Amino acid sequence: MNKLSVAVTGHTTGIGEAVFNHYFPNSKGFSRSNGYDIDDPAARKRIIESVTDCDVFVNSAYTWNTMSQTVLMYELFNEWKDQDKLILSIGSNTTDGIKKHPQPYTAGKAALDKACEQLSNLNAACRVANIKFGYVGTERVIADYNPKSLISLEHSVELIADTIKWNQIYRLQTMTVIPR
Repeated sequence: MNKLSVAVTGHTTGIGEAVFNHYFPNSKGFSRSNGYDIDDPAARKRIIESVTDCDVFVNSAYTWNTMSQTVLMYELFNEWKDQDKLILSIGSNTTDGIKKHPQPYTAGKAALDKACEQLSNLNAACRVANIKFGYVGTERVIADYNPKSLISLEHSVELIADTIKWNQIYRLQTMTVIPR
């Protein structure tokens, strides 16, 4: 198998940074720090124009109180739907079960879940997958929540890489990974 070219949003922190580094030098990164704010329609358009040569798009960036992660996925899918490519969104298990802390983040990630389900069931050439993580050991999660248990950042990258690998053979749609 040839080396895959992977584009990553939110590539300067957390999961996005770890995925970007995992695939470097075959990765392209997009974040606010390099002029790609996914809340900006013009920036989303530039992202989509810049990833035409990529095989995989890891939709990791999330902006609070907006639907931009979901909107970007729809816009990219519209361009890629007839191509043998993969859009992998990073969701959250906060949308499952009882909601301890009702907040816009939960609603935004729930919308992403439904959008991924909708697009993946179209059985288009472009595959859409969604990994819904529990707490991942990023600096922000540790500082803001200090959870009793978490998924290591390294394991989250391994799961993402495995999902990308298996989507070259099968159509994996949604996976939820939570710490024990």
